Parts: sequence; C-alpha cells; structure tokens
Amino acid sequence: GHVARVGKEAITVTLHGASNLPATREGRVPWPYVIVKTSRGDEQKAGATRPSSVPTHTPTWEEEVTVELDAEDAGWAALTLTVADKATKEALGTFQLPVRHLQPFQPHHCRLVLPRTREPAGMALNVTIIRKGSFIPRCHGLSYVALEVLLRGLSAPLATPPGALVAVARVVSNVQEYKHRMEKHPITWPTINPTTIPFPDPPAAAFSIARAPSRGCPQMSRPAGPPEQPTWDTSFLFQGQDVATIFSEDTALVIEYYPSEAMWDAPGTLVPVGYSVLPLTSRVFRELAAQSGGLRVDGLAVQGTDLRTTSGAIPTVGLCLQLLRSERPAAFLTPSGSDALPSLDPAGVLERGEELRAAPMRPFHCQLSSWFGESPGGQRGARSSALGWQEVGSYRLALKRMAGDLLSLRQHVTSLEVENRHLRHSLASQEELGHTLLADVDLDVMTREELLDRLATLKRKLVAGTVEMRRLKDHVQQLQNELIRKNDREKDLVLLQRAHRQQQAVLRRCQEKLAKMKGLEKTVRQQEKVIEAMERMLQEKLAGVGRSTQKPVGHIPVDPPPHPTGEALSGEVYTALLTENHRLREELARPPHASPPIAPRPPALLGGFGGTEKLSLLARLEEAQARGRVLEKQLEKAARRWGREKQELGTRLLEREHGFPHAPASVSTE
Repeated sequence: GHVARVGKEAITVTLHGASNLPATREGRVPWPYVIVKTSRGDEQKAGATRPSSVPTHTPTWEEEVTVELDAEDAGWAALTLTVADKATKEALGTFQLPVRHLQPFQPHHCRLVLPRTREPAGMALNVTIIRKGSFIPRCHGLSYVALEVLLRGLSAPLATPPGALVAVARVVSNVQEYKHRMEKHPITWPTINPTTIPFPDPPAAAFSIARAPSRGCPQMSRPAGPPEQPTWDTSFLFQGQDVATIFSEDTALVIEYYPSEAMWDAPGTLVPVGYSVLPLTSRVFRELAAQSGGLRVDGLAVQGTDLRTTSGAIPTVGLCLQLLRSERPAAFLTPSGSDALPSLDPAGVLERGEELRAAPMRPFHCQLSSWFGESPGGQRGARSSALGWQEVGSYRLALKRMAGDLLSLRQHVTSLEVENRHLRHSLASQEELGHTLLADVDLDVMTREELLDRLATLKRKLVAGTVEMRRLKDHVQQLQNELIRKNDREKDLVLLQRAHRQQQAVLRRCQEKLAKMKGLEKTVRQQEKVIEAMERMLQEKLAGVGRSTQKPVGHIPVDPPPHPTGEALSGEVYTALLTENHRLREELARPPHASPPIAPRPPALLGGFGGTEKLSLLARLEEAQARGRVLEKQLEKAARRWGREKQELGTRLLEREHGFPHAPASVSTE
C-alpha cells in the first residue's frame, strides 16, 4: 500500500542497478546483491535483493525492498544500503543516509556515488526511495487527499516489440504546451533526472526535490514485460502540491514510455517511444466524486509513436483512477478488482476538453437570456407544449452542468487562496530582507539593469542563507544525537560505579570474615596449648603419686598424711581423668557422626571416700564431664566451620585476583 501501519513509517527502495563495482579481496569479479536496513537492524528484519544472474561489475536488479521503523525514531534513524558479494559475504560498499532528509510520499530518484581509491568516477548505485507515513496529509480546503492511478498495460500485442518498457507518470499544468514540445522538441522535456549524491557525507540539500512550474513530480514504474504486450500493474499516488490544482481545464495526466535498457545510461536526454494524455477536467472530477470505488479508463491512445499492434492499429493502454478522501484509505486500487469498476470513455473526455477550450466565455445572465428568450410574451405561447418541456429539460441539464462547474471552480479557488497565503508569507519574509539590504540605496536613480543585478545578489544571498540554515539544523541534530549518546554512556558509567561499590562491600565482608577466622584460629591454638599444659601437669602429678605408692622391701607401711581439706584424690582418680581426656581428644579428631556413648564412671572412685564426699565428687565430676563434652562439641563445630570458611575465602580471593568467575569449592571435613 501507499501508507504504513499506525505508529510506523515504511521506506520503499527500488534498486535499479549499479556500476563500477570493485573486485573482491581475492581479485574476483563480484556476484553482487544489496542489503537494505535501518539503523535498528538488530531489532527489525532487513530486506535484501536477489543476487545478479552472473558475476559482474555492472549489475541490474530492478527489485523493490521495503523496511519499517518506528515513527518516533524517524528523526534520528538512518537508512543503510550495503552492496555485498554472494560468495564471500564481503561488503563492497555501504551507503548510509538520514531518514529525516527524505520528503514523505515523494519519490527520490538518486544516484549514490561512493569514492574509490585509484578510481575517480567511484562506485555508483541507482535507486528510487519513497518514504511513506501512516497517513496522507490533507491540503486545507479540499474534500480529498490524493489521486491514485493504477496503470494496467497495453490492450493488444505489438507487432515490433521494443523490449521491456518503463512508464513515467506525471501531472502537467499546461497540456497544450506539453503536446507542442513533445511534437517539436521532445528531448527538451527531461523525464527522470536523478540527483547525484556523494558519500560518505551526503549533504542535506541534495535531497530537496526541485519542482518545475508546469511539469510536476515524475513517478517511475519498474520495467514491464512481456515485450510483446507489457503489463505494469503499477499504482501512482499524487498528493500534496500536485493534487491542490490537479483538476482544471488545462491540466492532464501524462504517461511516457521509455526503453528500460537505456533508462539510467543517459538520463534526461532520452526520447520516449510514446506517451498517453488524459485531461483531468471538471467532468472527470465529477465522475470520480460520484464513484467511491473509482473509474476504469480503457483504450487510452499512445501518441507520438511508430509502434503498431499486430492488427496495424495504434496501441492503447488501460488504467484506473480513484479519489482518496480519507487520510488512511481503507482500500487501494488492485488489478483483480479493476474489471468491476465503471468505465470512463477517454474519447468523450478529450472532446469535452476541446469544447471547453474552444467555447467563448459569456456572462451568466446572457446565457440565461439566450436560453429563455427576450420576452416571455406571445412568442413562447406559440410554441407547442412538447417543445417547451424539451427545452426545460435541456435547460435543467445545462444548469446542473454549470452547478458542477461552479463547485469545481470554487474548490479550485479555495486551493488557490491557500497557495496564495503561503506565497504571500514567503514574499513578506523576502521583502523584509530586501528592505533591510536596500535601505541605503536610492531606487529612483537606479537603472533596470542595476535593479536586476541587485535582485540577483539578494537571491544568491537568500539561497546561501537557506543552505546555511539547513547546515545549522543538521549540526544541531548531530549535537542532539551526540548528547543522547553521552547520556547513555553516563547511565552505563553510573551502573558500573554501583556494581563496583557492591563488589567492594562484598570484599570488605570477606576480609572481615577472614580476620575473624584468624582470631578464632589463634584462640583454638591457645586452647590447645592450655590443654597440653594441663595434660603435662596431670601426668607429672600421676607420676609423683605412683612413686609415692611404691613399697620397698622391709618397709613398714605408713598411712599418707591426710589432705588439709579432706578432699585428696587417689591415683585411680588421676588415671580415670587421663583416660577420659584421651577418649575426648580421639572423639574430637573423628568426623562428626552419632554421639558416642557416655563412658561409665570408674568404680574405683566409690571405694576411697566417705558417702557425702563421694557423692559431691561424683556430682562435680559429672558436671565437669558434661560441660567439657558440650564445649568440645561446640569447639569442634566451630573449628570445622572456620576451616571451611577460610578455605573458601582464600579460593575466592585467588579467583578474584586472577580474574576467574566465582565457583564455590567444597572443603573436606576429614
């Protein structure tokens, strides 16, 4: 279609061909194809042409590729065309142009040139680019927004086919001047004159479309075949300034036919093999306004040609017309539905146009007096009743025609007033600049040549100022894009700083855990030293008790002196404590399993003391044993946990120092 989806913009690129392509890195002839994408090609599917039929430096594609982008991104997005080699996927050349430079709904016929080393002509790519919005803009004061033209094809096969033909459609404002030039000097009426745009830095002024005052903006179809009877089925859309004054007695739709082989070889100097003219008169407007689905025009003659059909007749073409009243039309013309449209006779349109141009204009009251007669007296009474009713019917038909002409003229006047306001605004701005520059000049003493020279100087200054303003706008746009990129970089930097602070906090926690683990290890070592000292002291006491209990030969046993407090322990008590201490150390060295059974109390403790002393010693011993078991279990668990944490923290520190990702390591508890 001619419009994009809601919230989107579509860019249609017709790739005609290329010339002077470079060879590949291996020195081979390239097998080229073109990739078309926007600056967000990573999010949207890119389009591509088929490779050329054979490897060549001058390929021809004549293919159409359409890409989409968000409407809000059109101000900064770029269209990228990449010519690549099929075999090696090597990029032979890249053309990148800003989307904002493309005028909506206007065809840009461009010759993109990329310089090459040791090649002054450079690499050239011939394309036609059309930027389509989600709606067609409406001109103020018009009931319609655009005129759609569907060009079907030739009605009969040709006797001597000239090959594939390209159709160029335009709207001319002076059909008589156009016919005169095409008959006398057809080469002075240029068709498609592509704009040469240098790369890699295309200027914004190169994308402005220069409008001729009487030729309109040309639109081109792709080459059509078969050569015997070409069929285009191409739709053209005329909107904006082209449609504001499109329906008048001097405007016409013109379709020119050119051979496709030489279309881009010598642009602007080709002579068409023929052309067709359809006047866009008020009758055509009324017929289109009455038919919501459009009209079909069959048998429109091809003029200015030597071609003939197989029957010897002049070739004719068929086309369809439709007025689009909505900014987002529900349907466009299609080849399948064109046969059901009502027909419009092109011969009647041409005859009506000739009559309107030949008939003299008379005042409205003179026409009424000629219709109704000079006197309403006896002359009218002498006429018959049948003749009177026939004249009334003819008068009524004439009044209807005049009413339609008045409506079309009123709409034409409205459009002219809108254009006049725009022109007055432009003229006022130019006059203000001219008054400023001519304030110190006496116009009364200046000759006509001096005035013309001064006006030419002002015009050059105005053009230079316009170019400078466009350059400044482009510079502002570049600065805005740079600001956006810097803001994005600043956001990335803030995120990196936040991540760095988090890593530093994790590192501090790890260091605190490591310091705590070292302190606990130091405490454990001190406790081990205390335990060893207590064991040595216990062994010494046990050895002393053993020596004192030995009995020499002939020695009379003497009872040991009692303890001052009455709580002296015998050697069996020391032996039991030493055995229990060894058992606890072995249990501490074993891996944590089920709790070992409590060792039975040594029976020797019950024999050397009295009842009260024995019970108190047993109670104190059980409390000490229970407290020792609890403390040893806690110490064992803490030591294992500290050992695992120490090993894990050391592994993490080593991995962080060597730049490896974190991978937790298992620590054996054996």
